[in-house]
Amino acid sequence: MYILNQLCNVLFLVRKTGVLFKSILCLLVFSVSFPALCGDDLYLKELEAEVESSSHVADKEVSSSTKKALSAEKNKALLMAENNEKEFKAILKNELPATYNAYKKLNDNDKTQVVNLYLDSGKDVSAATRLLFNLYFKTKREQRVNNATN
Repeated sequence: MYILNQLCNVLFLVRKTGVLFKSILCLLVFSVSFPALCGDDLYLKELEAEVESSSHVADKEVSSSTKKALSAEKNKALLMAENNEKEFKAILKNELPATYNAYKKLNDNDKTQVVNLYLDSGKDVSAATRLLFNLYFKTKREQRVNNATN
């Protein structure tokens, strides 16, 4: 119905203005663009439907060997993280015992930040200890403020 209405509008323009070329051009542009616009909507709807249907299947299709490989990679990463933390703790304990005592008092999140900085900085102990003490004293200040307000 919409196309028929547009065709009538174009024919009216042809009769009224006598500009046949412009009218035909408008008709051609509209006739080419309208199906393309409708096709885009249909295509997008098909894509959305495909994503919906495949998202439910994706978890089921993961093979046991893939799961084992992912698990092995995860275990390897955890083991490396534990080894890096042990290495850092050993350095602190042996070379900087007072710093090690401050490290032990940090929460787990802060400890992870310190170890990550140690690794990211090329195992620079001084950079890691600066962060360690910044976090340690920040925690102390927060505790003091909380005690003062209570």
